[in-house]
Amino acid sequence: MAYIILSQKKDFKSEYKDELFKLYHFPARYRSTIKTGDVFIYHQGKQGASSSPYNIRYYFGMGIIGEIYSNDGGATYFAELKQCKMFFNNVSIKLEDGGYVEQLGVASDRIRPSWEHSIRVLSEEAYKSIINMSGGLMDLSSDVDTDALKVDLKNSIDRFYLNDDHQALIDIMSLALQLSQKHGVLVK
Repeated sequence: MAYIILSQKKDFKSEYKDELFKLYHFPARYRSTIKTGDVFIYHQGKQGASSSPYNIRYYFGMGIIGEIYSNDGGATYFAELKQCKMFFNNVSIKLEDGGYVEQLGVASDRIRPSWEHSIRVLSEEAYKSIINMSGGLMDLSSDVDTDALKVDLKNSIDRFYLNDDHQALIDIMSLALQLSQKHGVLVK
């Protein structure tokens, strides 16, 4: 398993046959970068001139790469997207103290990430930073089982209190948000 970025044209038209949070269409040159089981973060790249209203980059969701296949002899590929979650807040690509989130955990002299690559490797440190800044994760599956969410929430709370697992806090926030959405509770 690796962490990767998938650039997705969410706010404007793409020439690829993507289905947001379901299917990612990409050229063959990226086939060695993406594997089944990888954890991805969605990245909205810029479009147009720097003065364009679409010249905004941010991270907005995550999930797991499922089956990867080609139906055109290997010129392009499709990756099924599983366990997708949308961020409660879009996450800026820039750090508050300067630099870019994608530079975290990477020893490099690069001034900025390689934005021109639609699929790129992400460090675990950068992944955790993005998730921490997301404000919570909204499950996009329509068949959310409330009882299963309650059990998962209890287990995450136990992990936090009994095992001092601070990463469990992210799960607690996500599960609490999912339960509140399932029951129509407005979260501000």
